[in-house]
Amino acid sequence: MTDGRRERPDDIERDIEARRDDLAATLDALQDRASPRVLAEGVGHALKDEGGDLLEAALRMARRNPVAVAMIAAGVAWLAFGPDTAGPKTPRRRDPAERAEQSARIAAAQARARRGGRLASSNTPSVSTPSAGQSAAPDMYDTPAPARLTPASPER
Repeated sequence: MTDGRRERPDDIERDIEARRDDLAATLDALQDRASPRVLAEGVGHALKDEGGDLLEAALRMARRNPVAVAMIAAGVAWLAFGPDTAGPKTPRRRDPAERAEQSARIAAAQARARRGGRLASSNTPSVSTPSAGQSAAPDMYDTPAPARLTPASPER
């Protein structure tokens, strides 16, 4: 633009217009190259040219690894037709009486725990608050150990 001499405003405006026109032409060319129609045509031509080789390679791979192909097919079928893993559409709401009953059971268990008593019923949840120095983790020795299964002795 400048080579040590002062340019006139008219020259600067013409230079800006020329650069703007060049930029617009470049953007139009890029837009034409990146249009979905042109990209689809390019993929179509590539598949026509290389599609046979691609299909043959896929078939060879399937013949070499039939278990992998079957597992992939099962996974795709599961995704397409399997159960809805998002869960129920509406959350389950508990009955107010059920909530009140559960609150009463918890309050009773907490009261017994504060008194230091053992739970009278196995259906009532055991809830206690840890005192200073105690862990909040449940005590694994509070419940009886399951019966051990021993193998039958062979008959002689």
